[in-house]
Parts: sequence; structure tokens; C-alpha cells
Amino acid sequence: MNLFSPGYYKEGTMTEQDREIIRMYELTKDNAVLPRESISSYEFKGVKYYLDNNQSMVFEKVLGEVSYDQLETLFNSSGYSRLTTDEKVKLIEDTYEYAYNKAKEVDLKSRGVAYENSGYSKQKKAEVMGIKVVDYLLIKYEFDRIKADRVNTKKDKFITYLRKMGYGEKLSKILPLFFAD
Repeated sequence: MNLFSPGYYKEGTMTEQDREIIRMYELTKDNAVLPRESISSYEFKGVKYYLDNNQSMVFEKVLGEVSYDQLETLFNSSGYSRLTTDEKVKLIEDTYEYAYNKAKEVDLKSRGVAYENSGYSKQKKAEVMGIKVVDYLLIKYEFDRIKADRVNTKKDKFITYLRKMGYGEKLSKILPLFFAD
């Protein structure tokens, strides 16, 4: 069994990703932890794009492989084990969203259309800078939770968090993804 991609299917085998997805679904009954169903079309900038059989096969392959690889990285990260169940659900959902955006980008590129999505663009920019997408998602999740207080700005608290988590050497790459200055 493999929930992510027919290209990964092996009779009678269940991956660690499959086990964790099943565990999370049984725990939460939240469909957000399940892979997306096959699609025959999607919209981008108000235009509906239909997938023929070949396009659908490529789309599903990209979606499955990216989901599988990113979830493998997420589930094996030290940050994942520290999350609450609700936080895990949100990051799994965000990981699927990244894979879906990647599949749309590949399909649109084959049609000569440039794909733009602000969240996805930041994830791609992080990748180019040598930051794994999963690390970006974990960092972003923490960034969204941090609040300034009377003593420290949000940026100061964020820098402290990044150093504590071992990202100190990547501060110059990470900070521009979150702060304009």
C-alpha cells in the first residue's frame, strides 16, 4: 500500500509515511491528513485547466512523489515530534498544499504558463537558499506563533528561536523570508 503515488506502489508494503498518516487519521478523523484525491481540472487566475490522461498521470506522479518525500522529511524531523496533534495536522496539510502547488507549477509550465503563488514562492525561495521545505514550514509555524512583548520584539524572539533550534548559521537566509527590512 502507498497512499501517495502509484509510482511508489509495492504489493503488500506499507511505508512509514502511510503508517503515520493512518495513525493521525485514526486519532483525529481529520481528512486534512489524507492525500488529495485525483483531479481532472484546477483553476489558476480565473482560468480552468483540464487535465487529459497524460497530464493527469504527470500531475498525480508529481503530487505523489513530492508529498511522499516531503512527509518523509517532516516525520523524521526533530521538530515534528515536538508538535501537538493539531499542529501536526496543520503541517501535514501545508505539506500537501506545497506538493499540490508543485504539481500545478509543472503542469502550467508544460502549457507555457508561469505559476505564481506567494506562499509557494517563499517555499521555493527557501529551497533555493538551501533550506528544506519542511524546515521552512516548521519555522513559519513558529514565526506565526511568536508575539512581541514589552521586552523583546517579534524579530528578537524569532532570532532567539532560530538559534535555539540550530539555525543560527542560516539567519541571513531565513530572516529575509519573514521580514522585509
